[in-house]
Amino acid sequence: MVNLINSILDTGRCSDKNLFPDTINPVKDISTHSGQEIWCVVSYAAYSEVSVISQVESMNTVPIIDINPKNAFLFGDLKSKK
Repeated sequence: MVNLINSILDTGRCSDKNLFPDTINPVKDISTHSGQEIWCVVSYAAYSEVSVISQVESMNTVPIIDINPKNAFLFGDLKSKK
């Protein structure tokens, strides 16, 4: 079971990757205070940017992020053939 800890609603004028620190920092704080380890971060394609992946990996955490087909041509071709 997955429990939602934090969310941010925006008008859509801000890139999701720019909101990532505001989303993950409260999760990191809860993890620290509870003594629980964050072993993965699951996100959708809007977060498939090097800056976000680097932030996740800097937490010694595995990023599980759908690849944006715009950024991966071979993967985009596979997704469009389903």
